[in-house]
Amino acid sequence: MVFLLPGMVAAPGGLRAQSADDRAAVLAVNAEFYRAFRESDMPAMEAVWGEVEPIAVQHPATWRIDGREKVLASWAQILAAPPAITCELESVRYEAGRWGVVCIEHLNPGTVRMINIFHSENGAWKMIYHGPAPKSAVTS
Repeated sequence: MVFLLPGMVAAPGGLRAQSADDRAAVLAVNAEFYRAFRESDMPAMEAVWGEVEPIAVQHPATWRIDGREKVLASWAQILAAPPAITCELESVRYEAGRWGVVCIEHLNPGTVRMINIFHSENGAWKMIYHGPAPKSAVTS
């Protein structure tokens, strides 16, 4: 699986090598995303999302939303009354200069399998996509 979705391009400037430090940094950003979600922390939610590359989100049972302004507006609505949520890490994978983190989100009243995709932006890993994990997002 290549972590490119419609409207996304390969990481600019060539591919950066995968490292344990990068993996740890991505997992820290992923954890911060779920903390911000649980605690309705909109400034933290804004901070985890990228500003350079186009971003997108597809919340369960909705259409895909593209663009930073619209993505963050959707999060502002959700964080006004967030559902209780936990993330069970399923897999972490590096490919094509990006990291993909597949989680099982436990929400009331069910669970969904979601993928968070991160790219390097100004030396930091930023989220560029959050949405349903495709079947090809195999565990590793």
